[in-house]
Amino acid sequence: MLLFTKLKAFGNTASKSERRRKFEQRKWQKDERFTMYFEDKTMMSQAINMDTEELLEQLIEGIPSASLRDQARIQRFANPEQMLLAFANIRLPQQPGTYEPKKSTSEATQINNFHCRNCNSKGHFAKECRKPARAPGSCFACGEMGHFVGECRQRKSNNNNSNDNNYNVS
Repeated sequence: MLLFTKLKAFGNTASKSERRRKFEQRKWQKDERFTMYFEDKTMMSQAINMDTEELLEQLIEGIPSASLRDQARIQRFANPEQMLLAFANIRLPQQPGTYEPKKSTSEATQINNFHCRNCNSKGHFAKECRKPARAPGSCFACGEMGHFVGECRQRKSNNNNSNDNNYNVS
């Protein structure tokens, strides 16, 4: 009866391990101010009796940006209030896909190494191909079924080293 009265008066309380799991899963969200994240994490840490050093480390681990996490570790904050002052006006960087950084030369060469599934040329995809559509599984050179380009009798010599091929798929 006492247990029922306690549950009714105080509600269903989560175990310490459940509270810790929720605390560790709490991350700083994209459109959230750091102060809100900080206050929420701090209140959650009080429920599990966490020391200051662990709280600071967990606050840093909840930052989704690797560069901001590194900056926070470099600062070596003595207490959570110092971290709050340092990050109060910081905004999270944009999520991947919202802006496109410049491509490096290695990424550009990888793009040029893609092969068209229609004509087997490098540098474009089948939807951008200017040559007539080829039936899947047919020869890239002549377009006939039953053999591949390496065995094609109509195969033209490939003396030039350009990215385009001279196959006439019909």
